[in-house]
Amino acid sequence: MKLVVLSDIHSHFVALDHLLNHLKDKFPEEHKELKFCILGDVIGYGYDPVGCLRILKELDDQGMLYRDEEERPAVIGGNHEEAWLWCEERVGDRLKEFCGLPAQERFTAITLMTNRLYADFIEAHSYKMSSTALGAILLNMVAMYDSVEDPAIGWYRSIIHANGYGPLPFSSVGPGNWNLVLAHGTYDKPLDGELLPCNPDDPGKIDRYVNTQRRRGKERVILLHGHTHVPLYFSTGVSEQPDLIYNDVVFEHNAAVTVINPGSVGLPRDRDRRPSAALLEFGEERLRTTFIRDGREDLYQTHIKHLKEGNYPVKILDFVLTARTKRTLLAEECEQLLQKRAGRHWTLLDDQ
Repeated sequence: MKLVVLSDIHSHFVALDHLLNHLKDKFPEEHKELKFCILGDVIGYGYDPVGCLRILKELDDQGMLYRDEEERPAVIGGNHEEAWLWCEERVGDRLKEFCGLPAQERFTAITLMTNRLYADFIEAHSYKMSSTALGAILLNMVAMYDSVEDPAIGWYRSIIHANGYGPLPFSSVGPGNWNLVLAHGTYDKPLDGELLPCNPDDPGKIDRYVNTQRRRGKERVILLHGHTHVPLYFSTGVSEQPDLIYNDVVFEHNAAVTVINPGSVGLPRDRDRRPSAALLEFGEERLRTTFIRDGREDLYQTHIKHLKEGNYPVKILDFVLTARTKRTLLAEECEQLLQKRAGRHWTLLDDQ
């Protein structure tokens, strides 16, 4: 059994489409036999949330989304989905009124709404989210409301209501009866917990998780998480600390507990801007993990094209195209575009 793990698509339709085509090229004879697992943050930041949800629903319709014997799909939400549903309860009807507005008027209205909503959002949540991120979610929501609700939106909403944000366990997966645990963040903070190799506390977090699973009598446990946008691999008895993945890498082992972050499809933050995924191959005795990067070089040029056509606010454009420049390389085209547009488009409230 081959399981493809995806996370943090963030409404980047082109990135998701390219990655899936890359998998088709990589497995021309057996790509229909691949099963998929989604770790949340499908929406946010990017320009086409509905297109991404349609792709994922189509995978499910084709039987390519992993489901257990109880027909539970291996799909959870992330902090951006939690924020989406929180906002929908409070301002969903008001946002529908923005659908017919010209782009700049729409951004102005969403900026004002973000300013009013942000303090209440922070007070109601234990995790942090910038106003830029919240504003991008409101933009995505208006895109979802632009026409009669697409079935893919209701499909994803119902899955989130059923599965939540993790930790979500799946037992007896594949040959060898492996145990999967899905969480967008970490097992103890499923919405926003982070495991990063650069954080000296992270190995301790993993040790605590390993010990918890062993106390429960669990072996062959695989913790799948996202949120950081940085691919990560850790396995008991194999690594002394989490390994940061920069290129295509293959691991094979039979360890008791393994921690895997597939990285991000839409906004990689590990100095490699190509869409990222993890392929898990389950054997009777061993697990083989391959980190896959789509090798197409024109992907960010395509991002720039679509975001320019959508007249995105400079602040969101900056975040989307640079994926937090402290962690990635700033493309010359992005920098030129930002300089050209700075000061003449609507921006959201400064991050707090």
